[in-house]
Amino acid sequence: MPGTLTSSDGVDSTTAYAGGKSIKLTGQREVDKFVRQELKVSGTTGQEITVSGFSKVDSPTAIAGPYQMNVAINHTDGTIQWVNGDFDRSKSHDLQHASLRFAATKDFNSLTVYYQSKDQTRTAWFDSVKAQVGSIRTKSAYDSLGNYVINSTDPNGNNV
Repeated sequence: MPGTLTSSDGVDSTTAYAGGKSIKLTGQREVDKFVRQELKVSGTTGQEITVSGFSKVDSPTAIAGPYQMNVAINHTDGTIQWVNGDFDRSKSHDLQHASLRFAATKDFNSLTVYYQSKDQTRTAWFDSVKAQVGSIRTKSAYDSLGNYVINSTDPNGNNV
């Protein structure tokens, strides 16, 4: 597990979404803590990918640095495209799901997912990162008052 880990970080069996274990990062002021995992997923320009994962946090610092999942899309020409998504750092929460849907701007040969807790002083757990080709999310359009769903689009782009 590469990253900026100390002896208080690493594999933890007290909190998990799946498989009985997660990665724990114990926050530290002015330190960028992260773990990363490379996913051997390749694709072409314009291909949609969804990357998702879970995190739990104990007493985050809302005004401190990022508490997020970042994805590096590693292009075949050596350049990198970044996509970032925040977990809620306004309060303690149990396992929260985050998903990032994006289209590759160039052909790519892998994805590197980073779970990051920067300048946070409390503990965060991360688990179950996964990548899927296409979208896994349903989109809803609402009326002008935001009360009623007027259209839904499934992950394949079909109106339902």
